[in-house]
Amino acid sequence: MKPLSNWIRVLVSAVLTVTVAASCTWPWQTTPKPSSPPPTARPTPFPSGVTVTRVPALTPKVSASPRLTFIAMKSETDGWGLSESSILRTTDGGNQWFDVTPQGFAGGETTRGYYLDANTAWELTLDPQDFSLGILFRTNDGGQSWQSASVPFPGGVLQFTNPQTGWALYVPSAAAGSAEAEIYQTTDGGGTWNQVYKIDPSTPEPSGGLPFAGMKNGLTFLDERHGWVTGTEPKDGYAWLFATQDGTRTWQHQDLKLPSGFITSTLSIDPPRFSSAYHGILPVVFYRGKPYKDFYTTYDGGASWNSTMPVQNSGIYDMIPMRDIWVWDGTTLDVSHDGGQTWTRITPNVNLGEAIRQLDFVTPTTGFVLTMDENGHSQLLKTTDGGSNWVTVIP
Repeated sequence: MKPLSNWIRVLVSAVLTVTVAASCTWPWQTTPKPSSPPPTARPTPFPSGVTVTRVPALTPKVSASPRLTFIAMKSETDGWGLSESSILRTTDGGNQWFDVTPQGFAGGETTRGYYLDANTAWELTLDPQDFSLGILFRTNDGGQSWQSASVPFPGGVLQFTNPQTGWALYVPSAAAGSAEAEIYQTTDGGGTWNQVYKIDPSTPEPSGGLPFAGMKNGLTFLDERHGWVTGTEPKDGYAWLFATQDGTRTWQHQDLKLPSGFITSTLSIDPPRFSSAYHGILPVVFYRGKPYKDFYTTYDGGASWNSTMPVQNSGIYDMIPMRDIWVWDGTTLDVSHDGGQTWTRITPNVNLGEAIRQLDFVTPTTGFVLTMDENGHSQLLKTTDGGSNWVTVIP
């Protein structure tokens, strides 16, 4: 029989092993999203001292056949939508939409949003009293209640990595292939914003900074230190792709190895999307007589990017990193289920034409298409077989 002290050591070792194992999770592991917001959910308030207007949502009501201008489905059942003046929610796959518009929300073409999950969303609109400012609306209970705050930028691209931490890219002006840019950050869910970077053409361009040349189109952050800004510049073989590893203080240009036959192409780069801290996809368009799209991949957190197989198609696309990609150019639907290494051309059962406004896939088989004709009439269609067959959800 072992001495009592040995048994105590064994017991302590077992407890420590279980404790450490419970605390070690794979980086960027996500918590499963609820299928619908809990009825008693309450929003996390903006911090005290911030000028915030409480804006309770209008009593949710069904919006019959809404004229959707945007969708953001977060699962096969739950998602967000916009019409010209309303914010909408669905919990049944788009068949029924509820108007959850907060009081004071103006909407319009200047609206920009970010949708973290089925409960948490932000909507940015122009301040009608001061066009140099914006009004940011936030909910984290699926639109049951909202808060709003004035922000120091009237528009731009939003991105949040969690309910508290986010960024905004605002381009005040652009001309002749160049553009100013301002980057803002929030750590309190959008209540306050700090300008963390600015491209000012009236001052000398700093070493290790973002250049004034080039059109900026978006940004992506993995965490508070690692981020990318993307765009385009009319220079053969030049990738307008810059990365920061110190939270926007300095930037490094990332060159891309171009596939054979595309060395002299002009490139346009969209912000990367990541499925984990290490794995992501970078959409790149090559203009070589005809446009081609290449979905570069990374397996080291964006330190390097690798070309896959360019497809002759530069249309509207959607992807579920790291494997599933769909591209529609008005006549053709190209699909890849191996991260862009090989492609299959699909002929849908309906003529989607050139009216597609969005592709929005939530699984490799289930996706949505939002169309809008020249008269502003929109339709919502759904597929459950990866894009071959579509049924009309909203006619």
